Amino acid sequence: MVHGAPDYYNAKSVAAQPGDTEMRIQIRPTYGAWKRLYYSDTVPGGVTTSLGSIAGKGMIYGGNILISSTGVVDTDFLQLLLDGTVFSNPMMQALNLFSLSKETCNPFYLLKWDSVLFVYAVGFMPGISFETSVQVRYSEAVGRTPQIIMQLFYALI
Repeated sequence: MVHGAPDYYNAKSVAAQPGDTEMRIQIRPTYGAWKRLYYSDTVPGGVTTSLGSIAGKGMIYGGNILISSTGVVDTDFLQLLLDGTVFSNPMMQALNLFSLSKETCNPFYLLKWDSVLFVYAVGFMPGISFETSVQVRYSEAVGRTPQIIMQLFYALI
């Protein structure tokens, strides 16, 4: 009977091979130390607000957006722009309706949905790479002014 985690969960060291030659296999570029993009403020109602941007080449490690509102945020949008192109633009209602709550199902995934206390949390999928830039936007559609706290962890090459 098989026990333990599958082999693909274990780290493999393939940097050096036996013999006179050394073979190196690079699975991903070497990234620098992690950094944090942070935003904390109320966003005005009825407009799209930039929560922050990153310039350079790198990778997203993860993060979250915490939303506290005075009403349900069904019609609000999150936008992730990679290299100047909209990569993901989900309506908040779609994240809840289709139970997009796993970190590999969508660039944004649902962590918390409370339509009684009007508290919501969305995560960033880790492992998304970018060549020139990243920008995160929040589009409030009804006219409320929700409090947004965002932190995005990333590294640049």
